[in-house]
Amino acid sequence: MGNRGIPNQMNSSNQKPNQQAEKPPSDVLGIEKPSPADDDSKDEKASVCDVLLAIAESCDLWHDPTKMPYVSIPAGEHREHCSVRSGRFQMWLRGQFYAETGSGVGREPMNQAIETRC
Repeated sequence: MGNRGIPNQMNSSNQKPNQQAEKPPSDVLGIEKPSPADDDSKDEKASVCDVLLAIAESCDLWHDPTKMPYVSIPAGEHREHCSVRSGRFQMWLRGQFYAETGSGVGREPMNQAIETRC
């Protein structure tokens, strides 16, 4: 059959001969590329954890006879003792982090630092 009444077109996608079809973007195919922001957030979490660990170096870590971890933190002219997993220690660590960096600490970097230190 011929091209009855159809204008002369190279093909339905208007491609030139010997031209390869463009691949659809990966997001159209449902494939997500990792964004640079993902890598940055991992680096940021690592650096926050590093700062927290550096701050925690000023503390004495010890354990009781049942192997429960405790920490001695500076408090004015003396040191206070508390459980490593206590809210008191986390508040102190968050406060020190804020004093040093001017920003807050998320739960994940805080937990990572505490798990690393213990």
